[in-house]
Amino acid sequence: MNDFENDFEQYLKHLDLVEKNDPEKYEYIKEIADSIKDIDLSKLIEKIALSFEKSKNEYSEITGKAGREIFAKEQIELYIYANHRFKRFGEYSNATFDKYQPIFIEALDFWKKEHEFLKQEHEFGTVFKDIDSWVEWLTINPELAEKYYPNVTNGLKERIQKSPPFQMALIIQKLPDHFPKWKTKAEKYFGTKRKKIINGYINLIKTVLFEYEYPGEIEQQAIESVRAELTEQLEYWENDIKNLPPQPIETKTELTLLNLKIGKAFGFMKGNDPRKHEKILNETDFNNLIEWITYFFENNFEVPRISEPIKKVNTSKGNVIYTFMSFYKSEHPAKTRPDSLFELIKACFKEYRNDELDNLKKTKKPQYYDVLINDNK
Repeated sequence: MNDFENDFEQYLKHLDLVEKNDPEKYEYIKEIADSIKDIDLSKLIEKIALSFEKSKNEYSEITGKAGREIFAKEQIELYIYANHRFKRFGEYSNATFDKYQPIFIEALDFWKKEHEFLKQEHEFGTVFKDIDSWVEWLTINPELAEKYYPNVTNGLKERIQKSPPFQMALIIQKLPDHFPKWKTKAEKYFGTKRKKIINGYINLIKTVLFEYEYPGEIEQQAIESVRAELTEQLEYWENDIKNLPPQPIETKTELTLLNLKIGKAFGFMKGNDPRKHEKILNETDFNNLIEWITYFFENNFEVPRISEPIKKVNTSKGNVIYTFMSFYKSEHPAKTRPDSLFELIKACFKEYRNDELDNLKKTKKPQYYDVLINDNK
C-alpha cells in the first residue's frame, strides 16, 4: 500500500496513457489499483489535494528558470488527470473527490497561469534584461503596455500582489538609490527628450508615494523610511523641468502653426451639433483635445498619456473619427494612417475606449458632415 501511495502522482499522470499504448500493462496496474480499498483510495485523493500548497512552496525555492518550467509542466499534467474522476471510484472515494475537486480546479488554473508567465518571460526576455527600462517605459505608456504586453503586465501585477511583503519593501527601499543613474541619463539629453525622461521618473515616484496602497506594516514602514528621500528627488525633478531652457524660436513658431491648423480642423467642436442641439465639447475638454493632438503630431505619432479622457462628446462618433482621419491625410498625404492615430482617438474619448481599431478604420464621411462644419465656422 505504501508503495502505491508514494507513486500516486505517477499513477494519476500516466495510467490513461498506459491504457492506450500498453493494454496488457494497464490491466496489470489496474488489478493492483482495484485491490486497494475504497477508503484507502479516498485517502490518496485527499493526499494529492493537500499537496498543492506544498508544491507551491517547493516551486518558490527553485531558482533556475528551466527547473521552474519543468516543475510547472509536471504539475499541469498531474492536475489535468486529477480533475478527471476515475472509473473505479467507489462511493466513499467519489465523495472525497467531490470534496476536493475545487482544489484540483484551482491548482490546474494556478499552474497553467504560472507556466504561461514563464513562456511570456521567455518571449519578452529582452524586456526583463533591463528591468529599469521596462519600468520606466511602463510608467510612461501604461495603455500601450496593457495592449501589447498584457500577459507580462498582468503577470507582473499578480507577482507583486503575491510576493512576500519583504520583497516589495526591499524594492521600495532601494528606489532612492537609482537617483545617480537616472540623473546621469537625463543629463545626456536636452529639450523634449530630456523632459520625457524626467517625466517618467516623476510619474514613477508619484506612483510610489501617492498612488500605491501598501497593505501591511512591512511595506508601510518601508515607504516611510524613504519618503523624505523620494520627496526630495521629486522636488529636484520638478524643478529641473521648470529650469529647462526654452525651445528655439523656430520650434515655437512651428508648434504655433501646428496648433492653428489643429484648432481650425477641430474648431467645429467648440460649437453646437445641429442635430443634437447641444454644445459638442466644453472649453476645458476642447483645449485638452487640441493639446493631445498637438503632442501626437509633434512626437512622431506617439499617443500621450491621458489620465482623464473626455467623458462626453455631443456629436456622432463618425464626425469625430472622420475629422482625425482627414486631418492626418492633409498633413501626411503620402503616408498610411498608423494604428496609433486610432489609439489616440480611443485614448481621448472615454466612450470609445472599447472600440476595435478595425471598426474605427472603416469610418466613412458622415452624410451631414459638411453641414456640421459649415454651421460652426
